[in-house]
Amino acid sequence: MEQSSFQFAPRACFIVLAAALAGGAVAAQLVVPGVTTPPDSPRAGAAQFSAVFCSVLEREHPDAGEWGSCSDYIEAPAAARIALGAIPRNYRLAIVSGVLSACGGNSTAFREGREHLRTVHGITVDLIPAPNGSSAANGKSVAQFLRANYRRGGPKFILLGYSKGAADILEGLAGDPQAAQSVAALITVAGAIGGSPIADFMPAQAQQWIQKFSLGECKGDLYAAFRSLRRDVRRKFLAQHPDAGFPVYSVAAASDRAHTSKALLEGWELLALYGQPEDSQLLEGDTRYPGGHNLGVVRADHLAVAIPLEGSKDPVVQRLVNHNHYPRTALLEALVRYVTQDLATKDASRVSRLH
Repeated sequence: MEQSSFQFAPRACFIVLAAALAGGAVAAQLVVPGVTTPPDSPRAGAAQFSAVFCSVLEREHPDAGEWGSCSDYIEAPAAARIALGAIPRNYRLAIVSGVLSACGGNSTAFREGREHLRTVHGITVDLIPAPNGSSAANGKSVAQFLRANYRRGGPKFILLGYSKGAADILEGLAGDPQAAQSVAALITVAGAIGGSPIADFMPAQAQQWIQKFSLGECKGDLYAAFRSLRRDVRRKFLAQHPDAGFPVYSVAAASDRAHTSKALLEGWELLALYGQPEDSQLLEGDTRYPGGHNLGVVRADHLAVAIPLEGSKDPVVQRLVNHNHYPRTALLEALVRYVTQDLATKDASRVSRLH
């Protein structure tokens, strides 16, 4: 059996078994030493995840360049730090990106992070293509990929959905139980789970980006893609499919006006009329899966949290995407570490109940 991805000092990591409200069931939760948030608090996952993220950022330094304090990149960071052991390789990671990922260019979600996990940690990482289409259409492509690449008894998938990719994954698996059996968990990063109140504005914004950033040919139907992100559409889907059938872990992104790239400011100002916090495309509350694991809020706008554009040689991109400096590789690694360990904790709890 592979070694756990969390390796604390002796007696530093332990499992808490808490009685659930219904039927006396028992649930296991991670507890990070030094994190005082009660394990049954709604913010417990966020506090524990922040300890993992800060440890990866400060001790492994997986992102190139200079970085500030952990508090610059995540809200309410925990003071605790953990020892970083090997990441288990008993899962495959597959990432589904958002709208415009099918356009020209090489700036796909977590590009550097995917390579880091492959080369440094030996993890199998796939990028599932996401055409500019409706979530229903893209979801079928996700399900088809899973059916084609999963072998019974082999490693299951941890899926990561960024932006609209989260909605695509949920729709695809809701309509394909066979594909859903290959999934151990879903991670959403700035995921469009509850839709966006400015979805009707987004196609015009996207067309501006395509022209300004010279993205080339963008195949598909942008209007169908963004129609899938309407709040009424997403909330109807959630009402019809209240249980994903696997655990969902969500991280939100949030930025203030001063730390939002110029290209996103129009959307940020429009979305600010509906509430705060937000990332220029989504309100924080709309990135949470009902009943899922809330892993907190990272300090980044909607592009900076996942899309690497700061190294672009294009002067237009340099001018308009002026707040893209974010430790995305540390974020991706921390998410994989946290989720694999939480899944291991749940497995250990199930085994203990059988005995």
